Amino acid sequence: MKPRVFLVLFVLLILSVISGWHRIRSARMQTENAVSRTAVSINRFGVVDLESLPEISKAAVDGARVQVINTNPFAFKISAMTPWPDLMIFEYDSRTPERGIYCYPF
Repeated sequence: MKPRVFLVLFVLLILSVISGWHRIRSARMQTENAVSRTAVSINRFGVVDLESLPEISKAAVDGARVQVINTNPFAFKISAMTPWPDLMIFEYDSRTPERGIYCYPF
């Protein structure tokens, strides 16, 4: 009887670890996707004037934040953070587009 109980507990422990890993991984992918979709939607604006700045701040997708750094030439930074317990910050800076989306721990 005892070996079965231990086996069931071990299997449940393994399943909970796999489930937690999957949730963290999907949260990272969703956050990175939010930053990339926000960057694409802002880049669609093309030439930006001061009247379109409120529209740009509304272009953020899924909790991403847009920070306008400069208006001439137009520069912006997009950031989003994954939920606890992962707490990774994903950022995109239009001044360094060759870096793409980069992440670092909180």
